[in-house]
Amino acid sequence: MERYELSKRLPSLLPGLMETKTYYAGYNNYAFCEVIQGEVVVHYKVAFAIYRFAKKFRLHIASAYRVDANTYDAKKRVNFASIVLSVAQNKKLPTPK
Repeated sequence: MERYELSKRLPSLLPGLMETKTYYAGYNNYAFCEVIQGEVVVHYKVAFAIYRFAKKFRLHIASAYRVDANTYDAKKRVNFASIVLSVAQNKKLPTPK
C-alpha cells in the first residue's frame, strides 16, 4: 500500500490508542505501531506528540509510515494512559525506565 492510502486509515486507528502499545520516540514524542490487516498485513508507525492547549488535549501526528515488523524495542514501551495523565496534571512526560 502506498503511504497516502495508509494515511487515510489514521482516523480509524486513533480511538484504540488506550489499548495500543505505545513507545517512546525521543524528544517528548511517542509512537505506536499498528498492524493493518486487509489484503496485506502492514506494520504502520505513527509518531505523535500530545499536549494541552486552551484547556483541550491535542494530539499532533508528526509522521506516519510503513515499517518492518520488529521496529521497536520493548524496553521503550510507555503506557498511553500515563502519558495522558501526565499531560492532564502538567507533570513531566513519562520516559522508559
